[in-house]
Amino acid sequence: IEPEYVVLEKTGHEKETEALLQELREVGGVYEFVRSGRVAIVKPMERLNRYLESIYQANSEQEEGEALFH
Repeated sequence: IEPEYVVLEKTGHEKETEALLQELREVGGVYEFVRSGRVAIVKPMERLNRYLESIYQANSEQEEGEALFH
C-alpha cells in the first residue's frame, strides 16, 4: 500500500456497487475490491428479549380484548 491511500465502503445493490467500481477503475486507482455477503447486526439479547416480551404481551392483550366481543 502506498503512503497515501483511501479505503471506501459502498453498500447497496450489486448494480450500484458495480457502477462505482467502474468509475474508480476509470481513474486508475483500484488496488483491491471485495464484495462481501449480507451482514447481520445482532442486538444485545437482554434488549431483544424485552422487545419480544412486549410484543407477546401486546398480542395477548389484543386477543383477550377480541375474545370479549365474540
